[in-house]
Amino acid sequence: MLRYNDVVEQTAQLSVLKDTLTAMQSAFAALYSAQQDMNSGAGLRAETIQKLAGVVEDYIDYLYKENGIIKFNTEAWKDMA
Repeated sequence: MLRYNDVVEQTAQLSVLKDTLTAMQSAFAALYSAQQDMNSGAGLRAETIQKLAGVVEDYIDYLYKENGIIKFNTEAWKDMA
């Protein structure tokens, strides 16, 4: 039989799990957008950069400029996610 404290603790753990999964989903959605942008050859769109910024504060560490085009280090992002 579950006690009230056990239920509260399990509820808190589920909440943390939900937040973690939501953060991971956001990170992978931003990665997908960045990969789509990179595949177009035009570099990152402003909307994609905003998605990246919404996932992590240091998103700028994953960006680099090549031949005047802003690109994204997808491998480093995958390692972070």
